Amino acid sequence: MKRRQVLALGIGLLVFAIGVGGGLVYLLQDPPGADGEHTFDGKPTSHWRSALRQELAEARKDQQPVQASLLHGGKDVLPVLIDLLGDEDLKVRRIAVQFITTQLAGRPGPEALPAVAPLTALLQDEDLLVRRRSVQALGYIGPSASDAVPAIARLLKDRDEWLAWDAAHALGNIGPNARAAVPALQEACNDPRKPVKIGARSALEKIDPTLAGPVE
Repeated sequence: MKRRQVLALGIGLLVFAIGVGGGLVYLLQDPPGADGEHTFDGKPTSHWRSALRQELAEARKDQQPVQASLLHGGKDVLPVLIDLLGDEDLKVRRIAVQFITTQLAGRPGPEALPAVAPLTALLQDEDLLVRRRSVQALGYIGPSASDAVPAIARLLKDRDEWLAWDAAHALGNIGPNARAAVPALQEACNDPRKPVKIGARSALEKIDPTLAGPVE
């Protein structure tokens, strides 16, 4: 009987040791995102940044697996795309903001909120396409993008009339939360550029229908 007890105890200790050892191995491994990076498909932002830069440098239109993964990653890829908005490489920023705009064109949820601040910062980007995509994305986010309203309102006077129109459209999508932009929109209703006039009036109707007047 004692021999059976000793044998059982020995087996138990062995199982315990294996379990502890396995746990230690797991703890010693660097889990995805251990350094604070967001991950997608088990790979951190730094991986996607490097892979995307390389793919863009190769400029191959027939094979773009990195871009395909980022474009079709759904909501899971948003944190990585948001990280890429701040990249120093213009081509990377363009891809990131374009894919985010595509993602948000559906029904953006709370996972889109972290994009508001970096998208707002990109409204001052040197590149017109980046600025247009950024304001469009903020418009898709809608009422939750209210913090961006002052920056968006400033774009109503941009020399590019379609960027100004994008800004008015975004403010309209933000709705009553964009009330702070009403004076700028009312001024834009007198803009000599018709697309800007139309966009401003439409935005005012969405923010407060009593404020919108006819387009002259």
